[in-house]
Amino acid sequence: DTEATSLAPNVTSNTFIQITAVQDANCHRTYSGSSAMINIKTLPTVTFAVGSSVCSNSRSTVTFTSAVGAETGEIWVYYTEGGVSKIAIIDASESKVDSLTEEIMFSTDVEVLKVVNSESGCEKIYNGDGPSRTINTITLPEVMVEQVKGICYGGNGQVRVTRLTGSGALIVVYDVDGTLDSITLSNGQSTGLIPVNTVT
Repeated sequence: DTEATSLAPNVTSNTFIQITAVQDANCHRTYSGSSAMINIKTLPTVTFAVGSSVCSNSRSTVTFTSAVGAETGEIWVYYTEGGVSKIAIIDASESKVDSLTEEIMFSTDVEVLKVVNSESGCEKIYNGDGPSRTINTITLPEVMVEQVKGICYGGNGQVRVTRLTGSGALIVVYDVDGTLDSITLSNGQSTGLIPVNTVT
């Protein structure tokens, strides 16, 4: 047996198809009640948001929220994080899922490639035009330390701390022979001095 095919009409929502007539080599027959429902399944889509700016070498959160097409079945979100392929799954009983990123060193783009409804099989494929967001990173604070000058035994001296990066007040914690202390460089202050005393 073979199945005949025909050019399907363009439909965008649930509709009926009704047989009105059938004709063979010998006879013609009209119909008035034979019909079938054409069900149009909604393509799944999602919206998503990323966390606020994070410090370099930290993790952020990407939250995917089901927009449509999640009445039943899981929603599978295929996406890239900094070019690396990943997948997030929104459970049928939930409307969203939080996905933790890898540790990010530089600002990273997150882009949705495809969204699939596991039950209906319907999928929304993006060809480079999917929704995307950027996770921005904040440079870690950094300082340089140097001795101002040599210290004679029994004398006193100083160590200079110079700000290389960092915004606002900078708290520098240091360790001298197992003793912790700190110095604060106020906003706009580029250097500070740590006193060093030798034991007599």
